[in-house]
Formats: sequence, C-alpha cells, structure tokens
Amino acid sequence: AMYGADAIGGVIQIFTRKGSENTTTVQATIGTEKSSSTSINHSGGNDKTRYNIGTSYHGTQGISAQNKKGSSPDPDNDAYRQHNINANLSHTFSNDAVINAKFSRNENEKEYDAGETDTDQQTQSISLTLPFNKIIKTYLQYGYFIDEQETNSSSIYDTERKSGLLQTDIQINSNNLFTIGIDYYRDAISGSESFIYTDRDNSALFIQNQIKADKHQLVVGLRHDDNDQFGNDKTFNVNYGYQISDKITALISTGTATKAPTFNDLYLPVVDYPYTDTDTGTINHYIYSGNQNLKPEQSRTWELALKGHNKSTLWRVGLYKTEITNLIELSETYDFIPGEYFTYASMSNTSKVTIEGLEAMISTTLSGWIIDSSLSLLDTKDDETGKELKRRADRTLVIDASKRFSNWTTGISFKAQSGRKDTDKD
Repeated sequence: AMYGADAIGGVIQIFTRKGSENTTTVQATIGTEKSSSTSINHSGGNDKTRYNIGTSYHGTQGISAQNKKGSSPDPDNDAYRQHNINANLSHTFSNDAVINAKFSRNENEKEYDAGETDTDQQTQSISLTLPFNKIIKTYLQYGYFIDEQETNSSSIYDTERKSGLLQTDIQINSNNLFTIGIDYYRDAISGSESFIYTDRDNSALFIQNQIKADKHQLVVGLRHDDNDQFGNDKTFNVNYGYQISDKITALISTGTATKAPTFNDLYLPVVDYPYTDTDTGTINHYIYSGNQNLKPEQSRTWELALKGHNKSTLWRVGLYKTEITNLIELSETYDFIPGEYFTYASMSNTSKVTIEGLEAMISTTLSGWIIDSSLSLLDTKDDETGKELKRRADRTLVIDASKRFSNWTTGISFKAQSGRKDTDKD
C-alpha cells in the first residue's frame, strides 16, 4: 500500500550509499560473452554531513537477439553497454531533522538486428525528515525522473515523471507504528511523433499499521489511487508473522496491486525496424505500434514462507501464487510475401494468468568466504489457453561468493537459467 500503484509483483528496496568515513572503493568484474564491469566510489563526511559519489560501467558483447531456430534468424551478437554516475549528500541538523539530496544518471546503448536504441535516464530527488517529537515524524520528498530514448537516430521519445510524497509516522508505543501519507505523480511524454495524450496525473492516500505482540507481528495497509486516465482503484496488503523459536519465523501474506500501461505501451506510433537477412536476402520488418485499448493490470498475491538464522547463516524459503487480470505483455503476429517477412508487435492484455513459484535463499560464511545463493522455480499459465507464458525462465539459480583480503575483496558470481519461450512457435 505504501509503495505505489505499480507494485504489481512486490517491492525491492534499494539503499544507495550515503557515505561515512573517507573511503574509496574500486571494483572490476569480467565474465563470459566478453562481459565486464568497473566502478569507483568515494564517500566521506562526519557525524552531521555525509556524501558519496560514484561512477560505473557495464558492457557485454551479448548474444543474438534472434532465435537461431526461428523463421528469420540473424546470428550476429547484440551488445549492451551502460554508463552510470551517482551522488548522494545528506545533513543532520541539531534538532535531528535530516535533508538528503540524490542524483543518478544512466546512459544505455542496446543493439538489435535492425539497429540500436540509446536510452538516457536521470533521477533527482530531495527529501526532508522532520521529527516533531519522539512520537511523530514527517517525511517529505520531491522527485524528478526523465527517460530519453532515441531509436535508429531518427525516432525520439522522452518521458518524464514529477512526484511528491508526504508521509507521517506515529510511534504509538514501542510495538505499534501507524503511518499515513499522500503521494502524487504526473507523467508526460514528448518526442518526434505525436501522441493522443501527453500527460496524466495520479494521486493517492495510504495508511499502514505495524503491530508487534509477544511472538506475533502484523502489518496491515490500505491505499486509494485516483488516476485521471483510468479512474479510482483500491489496494491492500496484510502480512502476519509468528516467531516459532528464537531462530525461526513463519510468515503469511496477501495483497492486491494495480499497474497502469505506460505511454509508450498505449500511444507509440507505428515504427518499422527493417533489416536484411544476409544469408537469404529476405527483408525482415519488425513493426511495433502502441495499443490505446490497453487496460491496467490487476493482481492478487498470496505467500507462505519460513525464515531463520544462526550465528553465520541466514535463510528463507517461500511459496507464492499470483493471479493477474489483464496482464500487459508483448504480442506478435506474422505475415510473409515473396522476399519480405513481417512481424507486427504491440502490447496486449491477457485476460487472466496464474504465476506460482518457490523461492529459496541462503547466506552463510565459510572459511572467511561470504556465500549468497538463491533458487527460483516458476510455473506460469495463461488460464484461457493453458499455455506457458512467454519470456519467463522457470528455473533460476544464482550463487555469489566473496572474500576480503586486507583492503581488497575478490569474488565470483554464477547465474544459470532455463530456456524460455520467445514466441508461441517455440
């Protein structure tokens, strides 16, 4: 309820570096498919003022974007490159009020068979935390996000979002935290093509209560959104935890969410990405257009989990089920005339789908090595056709291991995924 109308499949919290003592870190990574990453971060400050600034690069030669067994294969590798710069500055005043400013910019280059897409994304935010007393604390935030896309050096699409948040936490007692807030955002789009709608607003009111009593924990949240394009929507979340022992906790949760289609999903004008198959001479057209008849996604999720810990190990295993109405996903149809092959693509709604899964993770320390591993097993189904959903791996395994040697840290990462359907023909 607190994290917005787009939290269709849950929420991942990302905490950026804030800085403390003067520290500089340098990191370099190499991998398969000529992948490499480098980063450098510097942080510093004192008890009142902290800062961090960093930059990073990630690139890979990639693999072919086309299925080599498909009807119009293109065997060349399609590369990906990303450059990032970020900064964070915070200051704590004598009354414990905190002001924080963040900046981040990503520049991405993605290759595909018909050319290249360049995407620049920039985020700026400023927030203020005001503790009125030991019971009441208010949080204010203003954010600005812009996404600039250029395709084949001709088509330009710029999307921006301005957002605001006012949230108040009331610590009723040590075991009871009540939160109430309002948030607002305004989306706008511009570019080299014309769009039917160029802006929309969304305002919301949310409340949440977190309660602890002996071995019990309960979180209940409610949210009401008013979107000037898609109308009103109400969502909720309920999470209950029971401490079985000092080291094991059982969790059960359920909740609903909604997600509106993006402007590009709705109104992107018809764009043709032609390329020629060098082996056959066939001209392949990938024709993408928006779908102004899209409806928002609606979801309901249930989860049952166990988590635990001991001196050197943390673990969690969970079963979940999500039912989604009007799932927004890419839909393709095909046509052929002598010498030319056509793929027509746009986003469409799938009436009802079910996603069930198991997720397990364990983090432990072994001979000074920190080892993090996770396993995901997924079963997806279009409830109308009974078919598996496209572009979703049903098995994923990730293992990360790292060890610190004096001022240096070395590590290795491994990720394996099962194959996934790209089209209904696969």
